[in-house]
Amino acid sequence: ITAATLAATNFNYTWQEFALGDPGSVLFDVWGTDENNVYGCGVIIMGDTVYGVMHWNGAEWKPVKRNGGLEAIFGFTNNDIWTVGGSIFHFDGLEWKEIMFYDQILVDNLPYYSVWGTNSNNVYFGSGRGKIIHWNGNRAQVVYSNPDQVFVKDLDGYASDFIIGVGTGMVPPLLAVKYDGVNWTELPISSNWSLNAVSIATRRHIYFGGDGVFEMKGNNFSRIQSFGYYIWDVEYNRQTGVTVASGAYDGIYVYNGLEWRDYRGQISSDHTRYSGIFTANNIIFCVGSTVNEAKIIIGKN
Repeated sequence: ITAATLAATNFNYTWQEFALGDPGSVLFDVWGTDENNVYGCGVIIMGDTVYGVMHWNGAEWKPVKRNGGLEAIFGFTNNDIWTVGGSIFHFDGLEWKEIMFYDQILVDNLPYYSVWGTNSNNVYFGSGRGKIIHWNGNRAQVVYSNPDQVFVKDLDGYASDFIIGVGTGMVPPLLAVKYDGVNWTELPISSNWSLNAVSIATRRHIYFGGDGVFEMKGNNFSRIQSFGYYIWDVEYNRQTGVTVASGAYDGIYVYNGLEWRDYRGQISSDHTRYSGIFTANNIIFCVGSTVNEAKIIIGKN
């Protein structure tokens, strides 16, 4: 399905929509090296086979890894990709190798909901048990532990000495912590809102997604936009300065630095929950699901 939309200040996107898998299929996250090499992860059911990773080669989506249950994906090159969920896998360009059983700490803190790093000898995993685990290429170490075991839903970093983790539990308070290269400390956020996503523009300018879109400039934290539905992911594009947020009920929202554009009902209208975003140059990838299938949209400006 292809549709054209025109937003303010020359935001002229053409959208492609892809439906994948049998009922029960879902994609949770998406990452790539460029617009012609993108990976989506989740659970893709195709007949009797379940896949965990789909690959976009610039022309079509193809399954590349069996076994689902994957929540997040992040990488560094074509031959160096990590994906986490009910286990931890690393792709070396030839095979997806299960890393989890290399270390008992990794096993003890299943499942995982987020992953970020600077290289494969410096990777952080966000656990559903309220912990952040560091992997140095050989061994795992618990570097942060939340006493309420709040899910660490997202991790993002600006550099090895500036990493932020956010999360949510069954009830507030939220999880929002920062690593400065030595210690993990709580961010100065006086709020009970739970957070699903974080994206760092600069060390002093950070976006968050949850019950709306939030912004931290310096130590000032505020909700800058509310769309009426939960935001599941937010992504700041450092190449273009564009911010994209996604959420429930076909929620795709684009901020060009001056104003937000709400694309609900213009791209899809089947109550898709968009849960993951990747941007490359002027192209937006969003993944999610309906009750019947996994969904992917690509927006080209």
